[in-house]
Amino acid sequence: MASAKRAFFPGIGTLLLFAATASPAPASVRARGFVEGQAVAAFHAGSRRQRPSLLLLVGMEGESRGIRARLSLRGLFGGPAWGAEGLGFGSYDRTFQDFSPLVEVDEGFLDFDVRGFEVRLGAQKFTWGKLDVFSPADILSPRRFTDPFLREGREAKLAQPALFLARPLALGTNVRAEDVEFVWVPWSVPPRFPLEDERWFPPSVRPEPLLEIPFGALAPGQPRLAVRTTLEMANRAPPRRPDRGAFGVRLRGSVEDVGWSLSLYHGPETAPAFSLLPSVRLTGADPEGFLLGAQARLRPRYGRVSLVGVDLERAYDLVTLRIEAAWSRGRLWPRPAEDLLSPENLGGRLRPELASVAERLFRGETVPLDLGPLFVRRDALQWGIGGDVGSGGTVLTLQLDQTWILHNATPLLLTDVQTRVLASLRRDFWQERFRLEGTTVATLERPSAAVWFELLSELAPGLELRAGLLFLEGSSRSLVGQYDRNDQAFLRLRTWF
Repeated sequence: MASAKRAFFPGIGTLLLFAATASPAPASVRARGFVEGQAVAAFHAGSRRQRPSLLLLVGMEGESRGIRARLSLRGLFGGPAWGAEGLGFGSYDRTFQDFSPLVEVDEGFLDFDVRGFEVRLGAQKFTWGKLDVFSPADILSPRRFTDPFLREGREAKLAQPALFLARPLALGTNVRAEDVEFVWVPWSVPPRFPLEDERWFPPSVRPEPLLEIPFGALAPGQPRLAVRTTLEMANRAPPRRPDRGAFGVRLRGSVEDVGWSLSLYHGPETAPAFSLLPSVRLTGADPEGFLLGAQARLRPRYGRVSLVGVDLERAYDLVTLRIEAAWSRGRLWPRPAEDLLSPENLGGRLRPELASVAERLFRGETVPLDLGPLFVRRDALQWGIGGDVGSGGTVLTLQLDQTWILHNATPLLLTDVQTRVLASLRRDFWQERFRLEGTTVATLERPSAAVWFELLSELAPGLELRAGLLFLEGSSRSLVGQYDRNDQAFLRLRTWF
């Protein structure tokens, strides 16, 4: 309940300001939102299902006495969560949230001007960087990963309590600096991650339910072991100390027709990262060896990241070109869970204490095991180049980006140099009431691809239809390929009010 109060505090504060500023001075208040229904049809019989969902977003904006206020509330019924606990409020503490309906503050902040500064205070989302899809510098806001292909961009981001300051600059040089932004986040909000029974829970972090360890694999004379494993989701709140918050600075400007920005971030890792914490007990024996029961706890892990980013943008007659790069220190990168449970890793980690572990098991104890980190901390360099070319209602988007993981000798879910190519073609027709779009994202070094086709239509004023197909393919040891059984058709109907 305490975390729910923290989550609603920014929105409640904004709502109180509406009331406080509305009288006696006149205030302008506007309300807008949408209701959306969505359904997903899985193509593979063995893949996990996703229930139909109903999403309601209600936003209010107001201004009085020079103070602008914005509050938007988001309610979701159905969707990815299966074993929902009933009505719940979005929490600033929990990575795993299993509520239906789920009600949360989407954004809630005050915006005003003080001595030439724009000041924004409350629950906010931020977008930095220029690239369309995979932006190396866009690290400030955590995201929802419960429906990663249908919830994109700003809709996928989570607001977090923050102070935002911006001040225009007027430097009359060839390299013009136009404004500077400062963001302070007093405490971090964890990303939202699916539970094990949800459609988009990644197989790469799920241990095999039955692990067979052959005779002598861990040490000479070790009997055959059969280990049955269950996975448990364990929430862990981020640190709530002043020194564990985040800050970011961005300077924006232009050189002739080229827009540029420089950004700096230091704070918590906003991408999902976890520790896998197994414990085992002796459950029985057979003529060939012993039977063990294991419980593996998947618990959020929080690291500290420093990132420096730069981006450039230039618009020509029909073409817009974007370039972006970022160097980061201390980001957390995933390993497949199967690598932690391999005989080589088990032997290397457990051999020195195998006799002590066996003794405790025979005494009937549950023994925790240290199998090493599921996510490793590494520096990285990421860059990308992309652009749009459009004419007569047709737009082609191309993007090439790379991730270089530095000083790494540990096999990861992505290669030390990962190259990704995106191509998207969209066409508007019938007075822009219909749009067809096809997109492909392919990873080259460890081949995998996501391909989706969409039809978007304005059926009537304020009524939008989105329907499409999604296909996923590739290596199980890749971020996308692990979902190769999640091909699907989808339908979304949204009405604005």
